[in-house]
Amino acid sequence: MENHVKKHFVERMIEQILGIYKKHMDISDDQYAVLQYSIRLLISSILSYAFTLGLALFLQIFPNVLVIILTVSVYRAFSGGAHCSCMGNCAIYGALTMNAIGLISKFFNPNTSVMLSIIVFAFAFSLWAIAKYAPADTPGKPISSKVQYQKLKRMSIVVLCTWLFGCIVWYSIFNTVNIIVFASTMAMIWQSYTLTSNGYRFCHFMDSIISKLRFK
Repeated sequence: MENHVKKHFVERMIEQILGIYKKHMDISDDQYAVLQYSIRLLISSILSYAFTLGLALFLQIFPNVLVIILTVSVYRAFSGGAHCSCMGNCAIYGALTMNAIGLISKFFNPNTSVMLSIIVFAFAFSLWAIAKYAPADTPGKPISSKVQYQKLKRMSIVVLCTWLFGCIVWYSIFNTVNIIVFASTMAMIWQSYTLTSNGYRFCHFMDSIISKLRFK
């Protein structure tokens, strides 16, 4: 019974918020659906970011993970990607993956030539992933038109090129490896991976494991 209450607490809170809107505003079914998705996304993001950054603070990799979250969030806003089946699973999955990348960026110290090779790989892999898979539909917010599809794909490429430009500027000025640049590079690779069919399979696999551990 306790697990059941915990499982539906956020959903009940969303319904209460929506009830307030419906009571004081005249909204259509379509507007209701959009509002419901937006509120769910907002709450999910807050929970996920808080959980992820809290774990990062404990692991003493807060700056790394903050950069990773910002990189993934901006890129993902246009490219889409795999999702877990519920907000709780998304929060746990995000915390685990973001902090795993953060730990890699902390303890793996590539030299300049290796770092440049990783950046080139990240750009090439991401460009391929965008060309083949992006934008990936997001549950609750499917891509509704070809115009929107093309716009999101273009914006994904803009984000990728902006990131690459930032890396080029950094190395043109400082010519040294920076842990934040490395963290953002790993974040680009990871987010691009989540667009692929293997990325979706991995996400669904982890989602099923998290669900079993949470609700068994």
